[in-house]
Amino acid sequence: MVERAEWSVVVGGGGVGGGGGGAGGWWFFFFFFKQKTAYEIKECDWSSDVCSSDLQEAERLSRIVDDLLDLSLIESMNEPQCTPVAVRELLVEAVNRMRSTADSAQIEIRLAEPDPTLAATVDRRWIVSALANLLDNAIKYSEPGAVVDIGAVSEQGRLVISVRDDGIGIPARDLKRIFERFYRVDRARSRATGGTGLGLSIVRHVARMHGGKVEVQSREGIGSLFLLILPGATSLSPGLLEMS
Repeated sequence: MVERAEWSVVVGGGGVGGGGGGAGGWWFFFFFFKQKTAYEIKECDWSSDVCSSDLQEAERLSRIVDDLLDLSLIESMNEPQCTPVAVRELLVEAVNRMRSTADSAQIEIRLAEPDPTLAATVDRRWIVSALANLLDNAIKYSEPGAVVDIGAVSEQGRLVISVRDDGIGIPARDLKRIFERFYRVDRARSRATGGTGLGLSIVRHVARMHGGKVEVQSREGIGSLFLLILPGATSLSPGLLEMS
């Protein structure tokens, strides 16, 4: 029986676009060391608190690597690969991506149906990633039973996508720093929920890459409203609308 297992994580990979799991072909090796036999290590009770917490921390480190790779890809791009897309498709894809996370946290994601003709010329991959990060942030800082709202409108030729939660809110002193890498308002809560401290930084980079911006309004104990504001909101032509 294993009394105690100490672990270390070695990160390796074949570079961006390589094989293996996770973004950029990165993979992880988890080694458990103990002053006993290899057989005893294999017999580790994975349901125990020690092994379970080790695996949770390893998963968090994996997410950090994936997010850092995303940031590196964004920063290295000369320009986004933009195509016209229905805004509803972007919202639905982001919501579907975060559905299981929301269900696990007992959070309801409520989609306000946008105008079906509302469209934007954007890099679909990165906009969906930004929206998923905004939803993930809202879920992590909301209590079970809460609702997270997402919607989009066109304002003066700009696309404004909103993500609103009724969570714990953000102290005024932290509002200017929340988009910095690894900055976390509540470190204990972020660690407990598997946060990387990089999600909002990715959102800001994606917005800037598209010539837009991200804004936040928040009050402690009331909740937060994030606005992803992008230029060039358009309308789908009837033909494209039928195809979408």
